Amino acid sequence: MLRGALLVGSPLSQLVSAMTLQRFHPIGIPGQPWGPAEKAQWLAMQRRRRSHADEVVAPVRALADAWDVLEYGMLDYAGERYPLLALRSRGWDATATVPA
Repeated sequence: MLRGALLVGSPLSQLVSAMTLQRFHPIGIPGQPWGPAEKAQWLAMQRRRRSHADEVVAPVRALADAWDVLEYGMLDYAGERYPLLALRSRGWDATATVPA
């Protein structure tokens, strides 16, 4: 497909597109993967938006009257620990098989 004098998808059109990219993010260079410095800069700009304890753990644990709540792991991130939880129906029989 022609657009002006450039063939869309050609290396020259890709170069022109890369040169005209608007900077939409304050970190890094458009079109280039982030390195460790950019990742660290992004992480430093982040703020907590939700509470795992309030929005995940408490509601799941509130189901403990009707379900078995299992902690199957722990996620360590940014110096904090987040329990990984699963719900299992009461009376679960791990030895039961599915009928063929």
